[in-house]
Amino acid sequence: MERLRVLIKAGRYRVTLHAEQERDADQILTSEIEEDRHPGDNLPTGSKIVDQMAEAEGEVNMKSCPFCKAPLKRKAIEHIHRWGGQLFLFKNIRAEVCSQCGETFLKPAVLRLMDRCTSSGKVGKARISIPVISVPLKVSA
Repeated sequence: MERLRVLIKAGRYRVTLHAEQERDADQILTSEIEEDRHPGDNLPTGSKIVDQMAEAEGEVNMKSCPFCKAPLKRKAIEHIHRWGGQLFLFKNIRAEVCSQCGETFLKPAVLRLMDRCTSSGKVGKARISIPVISVPLKVSA
């Protein structure tokens, strides 16, 4: 567990899009995770995956998916970031995407950028309209 804390504090980790959505829902800033200020020890229990994600010196690109072992490709993606009851669309986010299962990994620098933009109010001027569809309860059950 201590090895994971060291890697996280050093910024040598990746976050899946699913984990990013959970972080958004709980409104946990990346800095809170890196500085270990958030309550709870919800760190992964195995250091093998983390070791695959980062090397001893500096930040590197992952080569294969830790889940299915397929090659990863660097891509620019669009990411919908939920924060404080609002939706933010980030375009051209650099990510590592699995060529087989599609799992997407974000670097700490990307997470910190999204945190800064949404928490400081420095958001883009462009706006989009999103249709809201209300499904009757008996249909969605």
